[in-house]
Amino acid sequence: MSLSRQLFKNLASKFVNETFSDFSKAFEIQQLTEVADGLGGFTVSWAKFSDVVGFVKTVSGGELVETNEGVRIGSDYMTRFSMQYIGGITDQMRILYNGETYNIKHINPVLDGDVWLNIDAKKTEVT
Repeated sequence: MSLSRQLFKNLASKFVNETFSDFSKAFEIQQLTEVADGLGGFTVSWAKFSDVVGFVKTVSGGELVETNEGVRIGSDYMTRFSMQYIGGITDQMRILYNGETYNIKHINPVLDGDVWLNIDAKKTEVT
């Protein structure tokens, strides 16, 4: 028995919506774009690529301590953003979630298809 891609997408969406109660986290994928600076030139700025609703989970973490000309203490962790497939996302983009910025490190289309994406992104906090 073979499943059509659309049927598979529908089944996957239904499974996720019924399985993950917090599959409702809103985040924004951003890309660098050139913006007119009003003086005839351009400047580079982050702009919205896509608004997304998905699943967010911290997958690894650790403590960051640096002691070169002062002490900096913070945390360093990887977060996984899972969502329905969106074409065109690259590791040169970033994710804005809860007012924090996450740099995309790895994009993994599940089953190498166009149904589901897991994106691992890193945020480093320093205090």
